[in-house]
Amino acid sequence: MADLLAGGATRDITPESGLRQYYGTVLERGGGCPLAVNAIALRCGEAEAALVSVDTLFVDRPHVLQMREECELATGIPGAQICIAATHTHSSPALGATFLAGELPDPLYIDLVTDRVREAVTAAHDELRPAVLHAGICPTPGIEHCRRMLRPDGQAIVGPHAAGHTEWRPEGQADHEMAWATLETPAGESIATLFAWPVHNNACTGPVYHADLFGRAREALSEHLGGHVVTFAAPCGDVIWYDPTEPEFERGDEFARRVAGMIADTVVRARRRTRPMAVGDLRLRSDVAPIADRAWEDSTWCEDDCRGDSEAARRRARERYDPEREAVRRRGATHRLVDIQGFALGELAIITNPGELFCEFGTRIRRRSPFAVTMPVELANDACGYVPYERSFDHAGYETHRTCWTSRLVPKAGEIITRRSLDLLRQLRP
Repeated sequence: MADLLAGGATRDITPESGLRQYYGTVLERGGGCPLAVNAIALRCGEAEAALVSVDTLFVDRPHVLQMREECELATGIPGAQICIAATHTHSSPALGATFLAGELPDPLYIDLVTDRVREAVTAAHDELRPAVLHAGICPTPGIEHCRRMLRPDGQAIVGPHAAGHTEWRPEGQADHEMAWATLETPAGESIATLFAWPVHNNACTGPVYHADLFGRAREALSEHLGGHVVTFAAPCGDVIWYDPTEPEFERGDEFARRVAGMIADTVVRARRRTRPMAVGDLRLRSDVAPIADRAWEDSTWCEDDCRGDSEAARRRARERYDPEREAVRRRGATHRLVDIQGFALGELAIITNPGELFCEFGTRIRRRSPFAVTMPVELANDACGYVPYERSFDHAGYETHRTCWTSRLVPKAGEIITRRSLDLLRQLRP
């Protein structure tokens, strides 16, 4: 049985000057939680891997491949065994295109983040030391709710536009459990913590750079446990951090800090109840295959007032979606390479996908996995847009409306990704 080695590192990626995020708002440095790259390096016998979270909205595949190659050259860890996942904070510059009529990534900022990813993975690799693994499933704060609310006529309305309508029902379920893991020295010193929380990371969309709920949770966990913290988004493409039927809801930094304290308390309590997990080896698999995009004639273009029925909201929808409609029509049939990646340490499995996968898919993957603890992770190694349920397309709504990047795959994509994820987990079983 080989010894498990682990190391962690963090690097700041908060821009020095103002850059636009994908809504078009210019963000500045201020009182927000700093943006960061967090990395964990792993070695067990001859096998090596790295897990990286980046405080950004998306990282698209070309930039992921560049970051992986830089890390492989610096450390020797094969690029295919490095996971680079976005935390999906909306208060950051994106590392990939969103809407044709939106903001494109800043190339100098992409260079900076690429350098910081390489530095973090290299530093974590240089800090490898004997490690003990704890892992488990614990409750979430309980603030998670499906944000797609169905009117009596079956139309899906998103988030705050459904506020106060207690007679409307949610289309799906939120997951109120999440996977976590800690890596510690045999003496009990924390090396790193990771968790995957199934909720949208957009409670602090203000004028400053902000790592949002996930960043504040990272700070709270580091304060309680020490070490470095990798924060992953579990499948939550349709899950938000408030009850859409309530007429008012909290948001902002004070709210994020309070919820972060709840996350830290829950993970710390769960950690105290677990025994070290036996780890015989580190097993890795990946499955990269194309999934078709929806055809132009099978697509809808945000004409259902799902984002508001004011003239300003309708004008904004047309500014965004008319260019998408024309681009999809002109380009014709397309597809996206979808990278499913799996890591297994003892009874802990981490399984990733690049979509904003709707929540019930992630819950199904976690519960049907052959491992005791499974951590589904979304927006990893690319961004291939929302992945709704097939029934969601009958209900329409924001996440189902076709764009070049943010909503593109065929309606069966969620079932395909779920099936491939479970197949990969079975292959990872020793």
